Amino acid sequence: MKQLFGRSRIPALEIVVDRDSVCPEDAAANHRRQVSLPGDATYQDLFRILKKQAYFPKAAGNNAVWVLTAKGHDCIFSYYTKTDRFFAELLEKELRKLCEKSQEMVLKYYESPEAWKKEIQSWYPGDTYGLWRDGWLTELEYCDRVMSLGPGKRGMEKAAFEISYSRLSIAGWIVLPLSLTVITVLYGLSAGFTQEIRCTLWIALIYCLMTAAALIPRMLFRIKVSRSTLEGRTRSGKRFSFPCSKISRVFCSKEMLHHKAISAPVYYLTIKTKDRTLKLEHSMKGFSEMAEYLLNQCQAGQIDRRAVSNTCKEALTSYKKRDYQMKKRVKATELSYTSIPYGQITHVYCTAKAGSRPGHRPSITIHTRDFQLALKSGATDCREAAAYLLAGYESGEIATSAIAPFSRKKLHDMLNSKPASY
Repeated sequence: MKQLFGRSRIPALEIVVDRDSVCPEDAAANHRRQVSLPGDATYQDLFRILKKQAYFPKAAGNNAVWVLTAKGHDCIFSYYTKTDRFFAELLEKELRKLCEKSQEMVLKYYESPEAWKKEIQSWYPGDTYGLWRDGWLTELEYCDRVMSLGPGKRGMEKAAFEISYSRLSIAGWIVLPLSLTVITVLYGLSAGFTQEIRCTLWIALIYCLMTAAALIPRMLFRIKVSRSTLEGRTRSGKRFSFPCSKISRVFCSKEMLHHKAISAPVYYLTIKTKDRTLKLEHSMKGFSEMAEYLLNQCQAGQIDRRAVSNTCKEALTSYKKRDYQMKKRVKATELSYTSIPYGQITHVYCTAKAGSRPGHRPSITIHTRDFQLALKSGATDCREAAAYLLAGYESGEIATSAIAPFSRKKLHDMLNSKPASY
C-alpha cells in the first residue's frame, strides 16, 4: 500500500531482547523485553532505546562490556560502561536485515574488557591475520586502553575539551597596536602634542579599533565538547548547542597562505549541521582532539558514516597525529634531496619565482612525515631539484596532492629559467 508521494510503508519491527545476569539477585528477575521499532530502524536506535530505559544494570566496578548477539552474529555492537563507549561491529545497520533469521537478541555480559578480549582471541586461536582481516585489532587495542585506566577514571575518550584560538595568537594581535599607542602618548607627553604627534596618535587609535574588530570574533569563538554534545559560541557571539548525531557533513581542506615570498599551509576542519557551519583552523587549541573525537564518534555510529568520506577520515587521522605541525628542519648540506624516496614526499612548496627580483633567490621546501628539507639556490641548484621532483610527479611516484598547481607552475618556471636568474 502506498503512502503520500509514493513512499511505501515499512512494517514495524518487534524485537525481543534478553540479557545475562550480573549477580545471583539479578538472576531471579525476568530480563526479556519486547521493543517496538520503526521498520527502517538501525541497531544504534535499539541501543539508544535500551540505554534510555536503563536496561544495562550497574555492576561492581562499573568496568563491564555488553555485547549484543543474534543468530548468526557473535557481535553486533559492544558497549563499554567505564568509558561509555559504543563500538559498531557490523557494516549492515538495518535491524530488519539482521533479523531475517531471528528477531531474538541477547546481550552478553563480560565483567571486564580483559574477559571480552579473551573471548575475541578464543575465536581466532593464534591467527593474528584473521583478527586483522575481520577488523578486531582496533577493539583489542581499545580493551588494553580501558584496562590501563585506574579505578574511577573515565577520561579515555577526551569527553570534555575545548576548541578556541590560542592565547598566544590573540596576544600577538594586541601587543603591536598597544605598543604603538603607548609610545606615541609617551613621546607626546615628553615633546608636546604637536600636529604630527596628534596625527600619529589618531592613526594608532584607528589601528587599535581595526585590531579590536578583527580580534573580538577570535575571543568570542569557543566550542566545548562534552560526551556527545557540542556547545559554545560562534564568532558573532551567538550561542549554540547540538548533539553530534546532528552532524550532516565533515570536510577537511587545506589552503596555501602566501605572504611576500613565503608560502605556508593552513589546514581546516569544517563541521556542518542542518542550520550551522563551524570552521576550525589547525592553529586552534583542541584541533587535534576534535579530529580524534569525530573519528571515534563516526566509528561508534553516533555520526552517520555517510557524513565523513574515506578521504576525510584519512585527513582526520593525519590531524589526530598532528602531522600539520612544523617538522624538523634539515639543511641541504646534511642530506641530499635525491636520497629521499619519492614515496616519502608528502608536500612540496616553492617560496619564490625564479628571476622575479634581483637578489631574490628561489627556493624549494620538501616535506616528509618526519622532517622538511629547504633547498636554496645559493647551496643547491634548484633547477636540478625541480627536474627531479617533476620527474617523480609525472611518473606517479609522488602523490598528485603533494604538489599543488601553484607550486608545480613555479617548478616549471625554475626548470625553464636561465642559470643567470639564480
